[in-house]
Formats: sequence, structure tokens, C-alpha cells
Amino acid sequence: MFFGLVCGTICVQNRSFSVSCLDAAQYSPEHGTYIIQCILECYGRFDLPRLASAVRRVVQAVPLLSSRYVCENGVPVRWEPVEELPELVSVSFRPVLAEAAAPRRMEGRPPLHITVCRGDGNDDLLVVMDHVAADARGMFVVLSLIADAYAGREIAVPDQPEERGIAKLFQNISAGELRTVAKRSQEPVVSLFPWASPFAKPCTVSPIRIVHKTISSGDFSRIHAAARSSGATIQDVLMAAFASALRTLGASVPVPLESTMDLRPALGPGAGGWIGNFSANYRLAISPANDLRETVSQAAVLGRTFKANHPAVACALRFLDPAVRNRMDIRLPEDDPGLDLRCPFLSNVGVIPPSAGSFGRDVTVSAVWTVTDFVSGRYPSLVAGTWNGSLHLAAAVASGDMSADCIFDLMIGTLHRFTRRQAGLPDQDTFRLPMSR
Repeated sequence: MFFGLVCGTICVQNRSFSVSCLDAAQYSPEHGTYIIQCILECYGRFDLPRLASAVRRVVQAVPLLSSRYVCENGVPVRWEPVEELPELVSVSFRPVLAEAAAPRRMEGRPPLHITVCRGDGNDDLLVVMDHVAADARGMFVVLSLIADAYAGREIAVPDQPEERGIAKLFQNISAGELRTVAKRSQEPVVSLFPWASPFAKPCTVSPIRIVHKTISSGDFSRIHAAARSSGATIQDVLMAAFASALRTLGASVPVPLESTMDLRPALGPGAGGWIGNFSANYRLAISPANDLRETVSQAAVLGRTFKANHPAVACALRFLDPAVRNRMDIRLPEDDPGLDLRCPFLSNVGVIPPSAGSFGRDVTVSAVWTVTDFVSGRYPSLVAGTWNGSLHLAAAVASGDMSADCIFDLMIGTLHRFTRRQAGLPDQDTFRLPMSR
């Protein structure tokens, strides 16, 4: 531990640690903080002093959460300890969706804040993390620890890495192998840019709104079964449905779809509980076919090929210092000046752990889902995640932009028809979504 608790103030030794290149990539001088948010729809009331105490206890146990980052030349470069923690829990009487859409900046303070959205008889919870500090999986670890502390259970913070970078991924791979991986990772996309998006460029400033749709556990179970029967993963099926939606909206050529991959499995058995940003982006160029089964099959093949070719390294190469890439003669699409690399983005955060919502006492969590506030480029940033057997789709978009609503509706309708056909069931004329409370 690097601190002692004295009268509510954290007295931290003079200690700082560097911001990794993965983390720094989540900050934009033009946009500011790239925020990830977790929304918990609840029944019951939180004990506010108990919640504040639980949050402070977890923050004090994790050096990253009791620090702030320092920018130099518009780039976060190091974390420095915060000598006295500000209030980490606040109360709002606005609906949680309105609170999630409100503008906020996290620079200059610890990277975690929680808002209790107090309604008639119920509290919803908005958990905000600065993406420079953590990805969604890291946020779920933090949320699980807070739930444990609130419920009176012992909290066990996993050992956190001293070096928060990804150098470990490159230690046992030669420069020749790196060049081979780089070549394989760029082949599907380099000839496809620039790609003309069918969407109008949304506004990059407030106001924004939150789009959220839920696929019921029954329908999601059929999606899971259809994926298995096709030799595909849930991610493959989601990417295929995403590509199909884009085709309906005007994409006539193969489109590079961007998604994320968690690098923790490649960083060793203890990395699952690390709090930080250990996910990296990758692109798959999918030709959306008329028959979704063909698109799913193509997505599955592309996914397997990608995963077989040092996938973590292929993801992480883009975060390797460009000077190092140049010295090793490693060329990536990012290195070509003037190349437009923006492409539709779908992030599947996977299964949200039950522990993230196990507060106990007088609170029951009915839904947990995530969203980002990164509204930029020519497309919305879409997030998918599974909680308690249901699949949640969410996006933060400019108020007047209906593209995410349209994409989600097209994806859900396509998945519904596909899974029913795979199960030998007749199509239904209408498909109603169970909407969140």
C-alpha cells in the first residue's frame, strides 16, 4: 500500500507511474475525456453514507483510482497521487438516461465518479470511468469490489501491474514475426479505405442522448444457439448483423468494421482482475451478403483467422511507438498519411459479471449495461453487453441523429429472423422489444 488514512485524507507517498500508450490513446485534445459509463437499473434505495464509504474504501485500495493523470503537449503522460479525495458519490433527481447524457469532464480528478439517480421509490446508479484509466472490464472489477464493500463482504483487490503498458506482449516475438503479423493484420483493410459512410457526420458537442435497447433472454438464447450451430461466436453474429444493417443503409462494398479485443488473456493468468485499459481495437472487412447465414459464416472465418495469427499482438501493434515500428520496418494502415481510417465501431464487452450488481441489502439490480459518450466521426460508437441472460445494445449519439436507433432496429430484426430460421421456427410479423424500465 502507498498511503495511510488520516482523518479522511489520503496521505500518499511521493509516487507516480506512467500512463500507458493504450490508455493515452483514449484521450483526445479536441474532445477531452472519453468516458465509459455503466448504468444499473435498480429497485430499492441505496444507503447513501454506506455507498459513499464503500466507494472510498475501494478507491483507497487501488492506487490508480486515487490518482489523477497529468497531460503534456495534450497527451496524458503520468498518474500522480491525489492527496485528498473529493466527493466520489453524488445524488441527482434526474432520470439516469438524462444524467448519462449530461456533459462532463474528468480531467484533474480521480477517474471514478458515481451518481445515485433518485426517483420515486427507486435509485438507479450511474458509474462513470475515465477511459484513460480503465476499459469496461476494468470498470466491472471496480464495480464488483464496491458491491462487495457495500454488502459487507470482504474485498480482495487483485494485484495490479507496476508497468501498465503492453511491452510484455512483445517480449518473446522477433521483429520478423512482428512484421508478419502486421502484414496479416492490414491485408483485409488497406485496399478498402477511404470508405464512404452512409451516415451524416453527427455533432461532436452536447446535447447528446442515450439509445438503449434490450434483447430478451429467450431471444438471446436463440442467438447463442444459432451462433454455435454456425461454428461462430456471439461476436461473429453481432458483427454480421451490424454489417447487414450497414448494407441496408447503403454499403455496397466490403466495409471494415472495428471492434475490441481484451488483451488480458495474453498478459498472464493474474490479469483478469487488473483495473486498467487492456483492450485494443481490430478491424475485420466483411462483405454483407443478402443471406445473413453467409455473412455469419464469413465473419466466423475472418474471426478465426485473426485469432490464429497472434491476435493480441495484431491488436496492440497500432499502439507500439511509431518510431519503433519504423525502425523495425513495420507498416500499418495508420502509417499512411491521408488515409481515412474511420469505420463503424461495435464494442462487445461480453458477459457483465453478476458480482457487478450484487449489492444485497435493500437494493435489487434489474439491469446492467454500458455506453460511451464518444460522439465523433461519421458513425455512432455502439456497445453490446450481456447481463443476466439478456443482451443490451447502447450508444451515445447527437440528439438529432437517428442512425444508432436505425442500426439497432435493423440488427435486432435481422437477428430475430435469422435465429428463428436456424431453429426451424416461422418468422413473426412483428417483433416487439422489451424496453427497459
